[in-house]
Amino acid sequence: MAATGFGPEAFDAADPPAFYLGERREELESIADAAFIVQGTRLPVHTGMLAVASPVLCGAFAKVDGSHEQACSSCGHKRKHAEARQRADSQLVLEAPFKDFSLFEVVLFLKLLYDQTWLADPQATLGALHDTLPAMLRLAHGLNTASLLAMLVSYMQGATCATMSSLAAWTEAANQCQLDDLQLSLLHMLACRLASLHDGDLGNTLAASRALLQCDSSTLVQLIAVLTHAGFKAASVYSRKLREYVSSQASLALAVAAAARTGSFDWTLMHFSQQIAEAGQRVMSPWFSAVVKLECSTSGVHACFEITFLNADGAVHRRFEDTKVFQANSAAGFPSFLPSNSLSQASLFPGDCLRLCATVTTLPN
Repeated sequence: MAATGFGPEAFDAADPPAFYLGERREELESIADAAFIVQGTRLPVHTGMLAVASPVLCGAFAKVDGSHEQACSSCGHKRKHAEARQRADSQLVLEAPFKDFSLFEVVLFLKLLYDQTWLADPQATLGALHDTLPAMLRLAHGLNTASLLAMLVSYMQGATCATMSSLAAWTEAANQCQLDDLQLSLLHMLACRLASLHDGDLGNTLAASRALLQCDSSTLVQLIAVLTHAGFKAASVYSRKLREYVSSQASLALAVAAAARTGSFDWTLMHFSQQIAEAGQRVMSPWFSAVVKLECSTSGVHACFEITFLNADGAVHRRFEDTKVFQANSAAGFPSFLPSNSLSQASLFPGDCLRLCATVTTLPN
């Protein structure tokens, strides 16, 4: 199971040190000998522990401490310097390494270093932190925290439950850190996910591909090359010409218009088999329900909604589709979504994850 207290819901912006120092907060804060300044907030830390985890921080601490000592020595005011250091709680201060990161990102990074409970099940803990993993990767790489960096890289390379948006963000972070092996691994996963998007509907594919907007041009060029190469190989196998399947201008225009009215998102549920249906009860039925809720700003919206079950490769396993006039805050769904014989297929739940894709397309009234 995932270690508790690592998500943003456990973070109190009014008291950031409590997030990473935990139950021993008072004791640890009293012996802190350095501080990180992040967005104007002072975070007490411990040079001994962080210097072991990060050679970069070790050098930064030594440089700051040496600068202080050299300055006071050259002025001949060692006593005054010592008094000043005592008034500042004898803490070294670092701010520059964290100027591009949010307060939560830095305290989460510290928690991953301070709180070792997550190492008992890193897959579960990191699986709940997908949105913040790009920042963790950049911090771990920039500060050379080798152990944490290795854990992050290992998780990302095997994260079959990651959404398209997460994969795109991780790919960009790996590219920025010049982690070539990780970047290529994620690029391969992105290409496979794109190749298995939906089941042929161009409008839905365009909508789902919006996750790639966060990718830079070099990543997009690589993706185009990989998919084009795969397409030509597939076309040669079946003795068909790939260009015959490229949409016409008219078809593309219709698809672009449909994509503008379509919203799509992936949803991943970790530890699916262990989910609780009600307080004190575990899921016993071989079926589960899936519901889409649409918040409308008008009196009613005619829309087509789809809920798709995705397998380990992101390919469509089963799709449910219906149309409905959604009123304000109305919902629609399918009460019996997956039969027991499908649940028995272990490949559909990689790492005990359930992956769904919900798509809503507004229709002309």
